Amino acid sequence: MLKFIAETKLNSWDVSPKELLIVFNKLDLSKSANAPRFLKSDKQFSKEVLINLELLKGGIDSLSPSTNQKIVDLLNLAFSSILVDVSKLKRSPCLGYSKSKRVDSHAPFVLMNQKVQQIIEDLKTIQNEYYDFISTKSEVVLANSMEYEHSNKFDLVITSPPYMNGLDYVMNYKIEMGWLNFANNQRELKKVKDEMVVCDNVSKGLIRDFHPIYTNDWIEDIKRNIQKNILRRGKYRRQDMPYIVHKYFDDMYRVFKMVVPKIKKNGRFILVVGIV
Repeated sequence: MLKFIAETKLNSWDVSPKELLIVFNKLDLSKSANAPRFLKSDKQFSKEVLINLELLKGGIDSLSPSTNQKIVDLLNLAFSSILVDVSKLKRSPCLGYSKSKRVDSHAPFVLMNQKVQQIIEDLKTIQNEYYDFISTKSEVVLANSMEYEHSNKFDLVITSPPYMNGLDYVMNYKIEMGWLNFANNQRELKKVKDEMVVCDNVSKGLIRDFHPIYTNDWIEDIKRNIQKNILRRGKYRRQDMPYIVHKYFDDMYRVFKMVVPKIKKNGRFILVVGIV
């Protein structure tokens, strides 16, 4: 899904704002798409909101094959961006239910219109101020950073490593992944999660079969301290937490091992670790 988002944002600068608005205004809202069956859509959205979301998605899905694909992608991007806002959920930062949240039944149409108008204004700004660059193609690669062999060397690498605990990225974005058909069942979500840098909500089997290639005294000391704390508490949701922590550092080591050698001399590696 992130590849789709990045590619759409980077390579749609030449889309005509006027054409985008025309296509959006002519969406056929008589054809309903089905909400993802593997998600708890009836609990995540009120009945009226869910019906309207299905109409919006049906309108996008039923666009003519001759429609500019970049416009279709922008509409799907706009649609995905309103899903949590019109749901009974909140992201703070993890996805969870909000008891106090109230959403009007017409909110999907209102917010979708606002988002499309925002995209139109962004396109106008880009095309006015960066006209010389709008046809520049950006390449987005979908790959596992722990394994991907880069063919080029880079002047600059920027990354923000995932949080190991407290944030399950796959579960946090399962709504968008499901509605945009990037996952069709829980098994596919699990597969995506197992291939990522580990988090503390990963499958026990993955940790049980983990064989590190990176370790040092510092990591072993951290693991011993975590184990002591678990024993002192008497109960903890993940008894294998020491090994999850080890796998996190092992995964990050694998990323660095593949990326750092591909940085040019005097190049920069920027690692965002948080803002205080």
